[in-house]
Amino acid sequence: MDKSISRIIDKETAAFTGSVKLRLSTESNPFTAEAKFLADFRQTTESEFEKNWAKLLTGNDFLPPDTGFYYTEFQKCLYPEGIHPAPRRFSSVLEHFCDRWEAALFHKISQWELAFIDAMRREFLKELYQKIGTLKRLGELLIPDSSGAAGRLWDMNKSKWEKLDFTVLYRYAELLENDIKLRELCEKLGRTQTAKITYEEELFTETHYIPDLNSEYSQKAEITGIHQSNDLESIIPAEIALLADPQTESVFLKKYLEKKLLAWEYQTKMFAFREVRTKSKRLKVKEYRGPFIICLDTSGSMHGRPETIAKTICFALLKIALRDHRPCYLISFSTGIETLDVSNINDNIDRLISFLAMAFHGGTDANTAMRESLRMLGTDSFRKADIIVISDFIMGAFETDLLEKIAREKKRNTAFHSLVIGKSANKNVLECFDYVWSYERM
Repeated sequence: MDKSISRIIDKETAAFTGSVKLRLSTESNPFTAEAKFLADFRQTTESEFEKNWAKLLTGNDFLPPDTGFYYTEFQKCLYPEGIHPAPRRFSSVLEHFCDRWEAALFHKISQWELAFIDAMRREFLKELYQKIGTLKRLGELLIPDSSGAAGRLWDMNKSKWEKLDFTVLYRYAELLENDIKLRELCEKLGRTQTAKITYEEELFTETHYIPDLNSEYSQKAEITGIHQSNDLESIIPAEIALLADPQTESVFLKKYLEKKLLAWEYQTKMFAFREVRTKSKRLKVKEYRGPFIICLDTSGSMHGRPETIAKTICFALLKIALRDHRPCYLISFSTGIETLDVSNINDNIDRLISFLAMAFHGGTDANTAMRESLRMLGTDSFRKADIIVISDFIMGAFETDLLEKIAREKKRNTAFHSLVIGKSANKNVLECFDYVWSYERM
């Protein structure tokens, strides 16, 4: 199991533990009435005993342990005449009986809670394993080369992944796998997209070690001169001579206290490295392949084999987008348009499957789709996107104002790709595209 799934399972398990505690605190257990009866019975007095005992034995679906034994003990307390030795006090028997009852009740509540937790655990594990299996299969279909595919899809709404029908996805995955030329074409189209370059300022610290000689005065290796001190081991002989004469002994003591005795000065040279750190800034070049916008012709002229090819190509490009973490926006067009932001696959997987399952029909109006594409270029997520149009291009030319806008976007380094299916394309339409790809295997 990949690490992303392991981390998610840990998180889900912790959340499950919290939900169990919350459910137990809010769930009313079946022993509430018995617990209340026990609390009331603890307050029973000798005069109330017979009445309360009768209530205990009738009209309840619970029965404390050893009622026969304790009833006999209660009777001894209430009617002690002629009983030797003297029976226990009523309060002692009542306390013992209630404690025994409470222990039995606690055991029943514990067993109920364990059964409740086990039922929740079984439901949790069933759903967890089902979700892991479903999302792993979905990840293998959509992002086969990504190690954390299931983890990326984990936040998908339960109502979506539970109802997923993989039949359509398996179909187009198989078609793509069996058509090597089509697969190579899609990979080339994904790689050919204009590389985007950005510059990122990076802060870094460089550490240098400079060799250096340090002087250690505490080591007696080499005499370098004379200095004033009170170090008796290092004083010169002339200072020691002051002690020989009683008249100069006081001078020696005074110089000692003031640390002014002349002494040899020693020095040792120690070889060491000195650490020097410098902070600098530099520009780091980041190259990546940005988002792309796919316009797919779903008109009636694409019905049949062209429809299958177009959907397979679209499926392949979507897989590339998910694999490379590239934003992708899908626009299907005939007489109108339908849009789908594939970047948010968790929320739109059901719409993607519905799109792959639908039949192509209607006329062809590429102008609306191209206008939507140009509009998306003005958004933050798709500002640096390239545009890919998949069609048989049996259509009229783009409107004049659209051609002018396309020309302006080209100057901003937006690349326009056309992928032609079939041999009947209107070549005048293709003139506005930077790259013309063709798939003629019908």
